[in-house]
Amino acid sequence: MGFSNNADANYTKAMKRLKGSSNTECKKSNWHKKIAWEMKKLRFMGTAIFPGEKKWRNIHFIIITTVFLCVAGCAMALLKFLPSAAAVAREGSNGLMMMLGEGKSTGNEEQYYSSTEIEKPHQGAQRSHTDSTLFCDRSSYRTDICILKGDIRTDSATNTVFLVSDKAAQEEEDQKLKPYTRKWENYTMSSVTEISLKTIKPSVAPRCHVIHTAPALVFSTGGYTGNLFHDFTDVIVPLFVTVHHFNSRPVFLVVDHKDWWISKFQEILNQLTPYPLLDFQNDTRVHCFTKAIVGLRFHGDLRVDPATAPYQIKITDFQNMLQNAYGFAKKRKYFFARPKFVLIARKGSRAFLNQRKIVNLAEKLGFRVMVLFPDRDTKLKDMYEIVSSCDVFMGVHGAALTHFLFLRPGAVFIQVVPLGIEWASRTFFREPAMDMTGIHYLEYSILPEESSLFDEYPKDHVYLTNPKVVNDKGWDATKEIYLDRQNVKIDLERLKKMLKTAMDLLQSKGHVNNA
Repeated sequence: MGFSNNADANYTKAMKRLKGSSNTECKKSNWHKKIAWEMKKLRFMGTAIFPGEKKWRNIHFIIITTVFLCVAGCAMALLKFLPSAAAVAREGSNGLMMMLGEGKSTGNEEQYYSSTEIEKPHQGAQRSHTDSTLFCDRSSYRTDICILKGDIRTDSATNTVFLVSDKAAQEEEDQKLKPYTRKWENYTMSSVTEISLKTIKPSVAPRCHVIHTAPALVFSTGGYTGNLFHDFTDVIVPLFVTVHHFNSRPVFLVVDHKDWWISKFQEILNQLTPYPLLDFQNDTRVHCFTKAIVGLRFHGDLRVDPATAPYQIKITDFQNMLQNAYGFAKKRKYFFARPKFVLIARKGSRAFLNQRKIVNLAEKLGFRVMVLFPDRDTKLKDMYEIVSSCDVFMGVHGAALTHFLFLRPGAVFIQVVPLGIEWASRTFFREPAMDMTGIHYLEYSILPEESSLFDEYPKDHVYLTNPKVVNDKGWDATKEIYLDRQNVKIDLERLKKMLKTAMDLLQSKGHVNNA
């Protein structure tokens, strides 16, 4: 198959232009000769692929040649910036450092993280033992927290954090605490491992296996974890607050480590630390830090107090963190349409006895209804996508209402409050919801005749007429009667008025979501 005369002419012109180009990369090397050879092959390809009219073959050849020249030029420019093999080899010894490394290398850090020393006790680093400090704050009724600065080393075998100091006194007592935010509940805290904080002299200090440049944050995933409300109020929100007390992101040392819990909240944890989480009790290496906090700050159930929080962070900052974690940050378009109504349903206690009628009523009022039965295995990312796109979120008091944290500004949150749990409903959901910017909170408190207890006891029974008497006996008595043995049958006329109020709130602001 021969070449066309026009193609030969175009090839000659292209080569002349190439030789006269100001592209210094081509002039400095023999790459233009290689390009010429490749162009010859491309000319053959152009003839073979486009065997039609000569003028069309020439046009196709020019197009292919132009594309090839662009790609070749970009490739040669890129080669200038690629590291040499020797440079890659030099960086190889720092690879592990950067993986553990909490920041950029300073040169001296290489001895801490080099692959030859990471798995054996480190003897080369000189660490100051004169400025070590240990301070514990036990003033909160919810949590203890200790702050350490200096040469800090972990010992998983004894659940101890050592502070190495030349000033260590032999008679000095150890500090002990359980890093979970329900310290007054003896039963709950019995499932939380106690951590000892001990000041020791350099001569008896365990030698470091891993030296970190980032600070440490020690907390427990024991206690009530597994209950969504407690996951957030006891751990996740306090963790968010405490992280902001550092100038840099900390390394998490998790006591009572649960793989399933870490997996469930991995997206959130990734927002709070860029480093792999360490299992405090099962990682037998000695981890060394220069700063550590043991325990978590607590501002209130599902609350962030700007007055005491570092940098005046608010609960809206926490919500922004959730949005970043689950990746649904697209700006939504709001307009008057059928609003989405999410009904949180329950199985067992505090269930809606007339749920089907509630759904029918909401649909007649113009809502698109979605009924959800979340449990411990429900993925938070799926719940976030649904709840963050809804307009009205409603359910009976319970752990699943914690998903209200996922609501967008302008949404309406309706809490149905059964008999006898007014305090818990106010403290755990009403007050936190009212802290959130743009969330409309409505409360549906049931009447005695709407409670399943109405069918079990006389109308004048104290359980129906004066729940406070039971509340005064303590949480266990309240839980037994009002949380574990009560279901609700909503008065549809009362609910209709509330749903109309919700619709008015949405339409007055134009906050109806079509997602």
